[in-house]
Amino acid sequence: MEFTTDQKKVITARNHNVLVSAAAGSGKTAVLVERILGLITDREKPVDIDRLLVVTFTNAAAAEMRERIHRTILKRLEENPDDELLKRQSVLINHAMITTIDSFCHYILMNHFQDISLDPGFSVLDPGKMKWMQKKAMEKTMEKAYMEKEPEFINLTNAFSVKGRDFPIEDMVYQIFSFVMSKPYPEKWLKETMEDYEIADVDDFCQTGFMQALLSEAHSEIRGYIGNYDQILFLCTEGEGPEIYGEVLNGERETLNRILSCTGYDAMFRELQNMEFKRLPAAKKDSCDEQVKARVQAIRSLVKDRIKKMKEQFFYEPATALFEDMTHAGALLRPLLKLTLSFMEQFAADKRRENVIDFSDMEHFALQILVDTDGGPTQTALWYQKHFEAVMIDEYQDSNDVQELLLSTISREYDASPNRFMVGDMKQSIYRFRMARPEIFMEKYNRYGKEAENTCERIELKQNFRSRSSVLKLVNDVFYPLMHPDVGGIVYDDAAALYPGADYTEDESGDYTPELLLYEKKDENGETTELSSSEGEAYLIAHRIKRLMRETKVTDKATGQLRDMRYDDIVILTRSIGSLENKLEEVLKKEGIPVTIPSKTGYFSALEIRILLQYMEVCVNPFRDIPLAAVLKSPLFGFTDDELSEIALISSDDGTKLSYYEKLKLYENGKATAFLEELDEMRLLSKTESVHDFLYQLLRRHRYLEYVSALPAGGSRRETVEMLLSQAKTYEQSRMHGLFGFLQYMKQLEKYEIDYGSGSEECINTVRIMTIHKSKGLEFPVCFVSGLAKRFNRRDINGSLLLHTDLGIGLEYRNYHEKFRRTTIKQQWIARQQLVDSMGEELRVLYVALTRAKEKCILTGTVSDYQDAFEKCEQIAGNEMVDGQLILESTCYLKLLFYVMAVKKDEKLFDVFMVHEDELMLNRADETIRERLKKDAFLQMIQAVPDDRSAALMEKTAYEYPHKELEGLYNKTSVSELKHAALHEDEQTEVIFDTEQEKQVIPEFMKEETKVAGSTRGSAYHRFMELLDFAELAAEYRNDDACEKEKDYTHRDYTDIFTEKLKYNLIKQKKRILSEKLMPERDLKLLDERKIIAFFESLLAKKMMEADEKHLLFKEQPFVMEIPAKRVNEKFPEEETMLIQGIIDAYYEEDGRIYLMDYKTDRVSGKEELVRRYKLQLDYYKEALERITGKEVAGVYIYSFHFSEVVELI
Repeated sequence: MEFTTDQKKVITARNHNVLVSAAAGSGKTAVLVERILGLITDREKPVDIDRLLVVTFTNAAAAEMRERIHRTILKRLEENPDDELLKRQSVLINHAMITTIDSFCHYILMNHFQDISLDPGFSVLDPGKMKWMQKKAMEKTMEKAYMEKEPEFINLTNAFSVKGRDFPIEDMVYQIFSFVMSKPYPEKWLKETMEDYEIADVDDFCQTGFMQALLSEAHSEIRGYIGNYDQILFLCTEGEGPEIYGEVLNGERETLNRILSCTGYDAMFRELQNMEFKRLPAAKKDSCDEQVKARVQAIRSLVKDRIKKMKEQFFYEPATALFEDMTHAGALLRPLLKLTLSFMEQFAADKRRENVIDFSDMEHFALQILVDTDGGPTQTALWYQKHFEAVMIDEYQDSNDVQELLLSTISREYDASPNRFMVGDMKQSIYRFRMARPEIFMEKYNRYGKEAENTCERIELKQNFRSRSSVLKLVNDVFYPLMHPDVGGIVYDDAAALYPGADYTEDESGDYTPELLLYEKKDENGETTELSSSEGEAYLIAHRIKRLMRETKVTDKATGQLRDMRYDDIVILTRSIGSLENKLEEVLKKEGIPVTIPSKTGYFSALEIRILLQYMEVCVNPFRDIPLAAVLKSPLFGFTDDELSEIALISSDDGTKLSYYEKLKLYENGKATAFLEELDEMRLLSKTESVHDFLYQLLRRHRYLEYVSALPAGGSRRETVEMLLSQAKTYEQSRMHGLFGFLQYMKQLEKYEIDYGSGSEECINTVRIMTIHKSKGLEFPVCFVSGLAKRFNRRDINGSLLLHTDLGIGLEYRNYHEKFRRTTIKQQWIARQQLVDSMGEELRVLYVALTRAKEKCILTGTVSDYQDAFEKCEQIAGNEMVDGQLILESTCYLKLLFYVMAVKKDEKLFDVFMVHEDELMLNRADETIRERLKKDAFLQMIQAVPDDRSAALMEKTAYEYPHKELEGLYNKTSVSELKHAALHEDEQTEVIFDTEQEKQVIPEFMKEETKVAGSTRGSAYHRFMELLDFAELAAEYRNDDACEKEKDYTHRDYTDIFTEKLKYNLIKQKKRILSEKLMPERDLKLLDERKIIAFFESLLAKKMMEADEKHLLFKEQPFVMEIPAKRVNEKFPEEETMLIQGIIDAYYEEDGRIYLMDYKTDRVSGKEELVRRYKLQLDYYKEALERITGKEVAGVYIYSFHFSEVVELI
């Protein structure tokens, strides 16, 4: 392999510290291997390979590097079999310290455990057991705190607990603990973070570091706004803009100058509060250029909004008020930190007792061994400094503070013979959520010179040997104006840019130009299309893949020659796994494109695991209907749907309600008898054997491992099941026993999202869908970067508790007694810095995505109206660089790309294609025609074969179902399907919940889906009504003084009070629903409070509330009912029956009679239309209820949210 000049510098650099900034695809792994080989085979001063420490990011990377080095040594030995140096290294490679940081720390502990009095028999906790132990430690910690009853702790619980539950406080402790364990000295960091909350007076408060940084940032922003005003004033006076705006704009610019001159917080606060934006005078149409005028207005409006936001975020109160809030918040933070320290001590004690450690313990124990109490190296560290001739660190940009201190302590970075070698790429640092600190890399990048001066050298590897020049041009064009020094700390200049190094064969018929494909939600008439955003984008990608397969060639890795494309040449990258990915999988399969999502489902979602866990649940308690039915239907026993339905229909002679298990005992069937006999045996076994042995017997009995091995991806499925056996052993090694306890243990692991992965073997020749993070380090001939319009996740900057390495902790102030909460100024400032850090990482994630492509990169997304969205971005974009504030305000990758397109409007970044729904349908029709032509060609081929063979083939392809008269007769159907069939899709219905309400809140550009379907809102109302606690409403208001007037719910005084209290209670119940994650926030936002209140003011709601107090209100009642098939269709035979199923919204019992009600959200022409549409459905509901309860249904009602009225059917 021929190395470039820069690569040779990396390979041969000696006797000084080296930092290599290696761009994507620059061959850094090959260079690192060659450098190691150069050191160990140096003829003048060879270094034994076991005297090198090479730290990589993953075990797989370490194994691959070791294998490459060993392979190269053996190859050179074949060429020079008498080379003693190579022979020596071929033996020492087995002892080489090529490892991960965790493995190195483990090595330190195993060899120096006596230095810190650590029991050498320790074991390493797996993530599941660790979470379990943390939960137990938390329970002990909270119990201890409640026993001590310290006033500050009680105040903390009053402020943050929800309905007496402490999970918000526990979550904050976990959050602080996880964060602080990435620090070398956690206790010291916690102590220092309290300092800003314990300032003596307001003057000292204003001089704190974060307040001074806030003022500095405010001044910087104001300078930028003055620059914006200089720009629009120039446009008004010199650039054909509205000159009449000049006076107002000059006045506002002077105000900005006054704000800039303020040196203290209060002075700036007063000036900002007094700043006003006057109305611009009207400019005649012919007096200026309309486009220039629109740009002036857009830039001024942008500044106006930013000033408003600055006031709301940072200058909303005078300094005295901010100081008081910080003091009050400190009184909450103090017990929270004390609780965290107590938890850390309890967790550490529990681990010591069981002689186990976790990965953070490894690092901190290793730190204790290597670093003295005064911060200097111990004798052990000094020995390692002499022992290791070189300390090499790969993926250096992903180091954290603990790892940096560890590795710097055992290296000779500041010694007379420096030996530290670091390689990484700041632009690919995408593990902030794992506490990576890219600032460590940047500090050295800025400090190290480009020459070997002062023992430190920086070398840039800029050539890319992965991608075509068209891909590299795209990357450079996007990131030159986008990677901003104020956002992420990276300047994308000529030193950071990518330069072509790969040699590709050109294909004259192929087009490798990057593309931007957009599914445009609004058609040419401005109407919003029916396809959802994710569905439209999925079809767009599917059709593009089909074209690629027909038209595009790629370079074969082995031969270097062009060949036809295969499906496994294509990857679809997304920011995270979600709705788009699921829709992509569905649509691609529908379109005949093979697709896989590596590790899409988690361990607990894997079918092979669910079956076993459900079987164990049945052994613990056979009266649980759903697990029992699932086990019966599973491949273990193979009950059919018909058999399960027959069991469900069994009833007792005396009318007693039976469980599914009791019905199964009455079912006269050989399969049922065999199952019950086995269940009795296995239940007995579960009481006498260990969980591991029980599970082993279950697998052996059903040859389950052989079964899962025969399924697709069988090897990894088998590993998944074997992992469950391993978990059973781990559970019992923790002194826990019993099948019930094991199930609880597994549920806890699932709750805490401990995912052991569910394997899916690499499928040959399929399109792969994966996250950008999973793609890091990989490369693909064709890369789709999709979901560009998906909003960035900003949850980490909106919490009550915010954490920042340099700024400490920002905590919300809550006053329990006066019932209010306020964001503190430090919390606001940390949120701002986290936004900067987060957006810097988003830019790096995009960089990683684009640099995965070898030959063609295709970007995809959705937009409501492309022209409108792009023009809005074009009006406010800068000239050469995208403004840092615009980057921070961007909500998705697509908006960032629009800004880049606006900045580089004179250059072509990529081919842009907008596709509407009708075009997608035409494309689908085109594919259908292609398939039809293939079929016609097949038939023509058949006709060309001899008559006897032709007739046989035609007979096979011309089969017709012999019982056409029974078409439409299903074993089971739903009431809704029967209703729809009866109505034949009545066209008078329209959705009551149109999209105007959402359009006012979410700009068209930002929406993932620009239209909320009526069914979505309807489902939201149904779910909310199901979750509402009617009894709580009744209990709270029934005893109100105003309603003592004969308990008259319609009395005006009571109604007014009821409405006000109802509003408060609805807010309270919404918070409960949200905190318990029973409904997503986006669905709650779809509810119209007025319509909910109108319902509760009805007499029907009052009856339901009274019934719920007596536990006689029932919601979401499912049923399955057998009816004669002839009731559905007269053509069906008399003897045929069918099952219908449905879910009844609500019913209540009063005086021994049943009253049925159903919520409807349709907008129809009149109430009579509602009755016509739903009478059939409610008749079935009435019949089902009377069968289930054995009681008369005396009333059937529809509550129409459209009319806000009760419609009575009987």
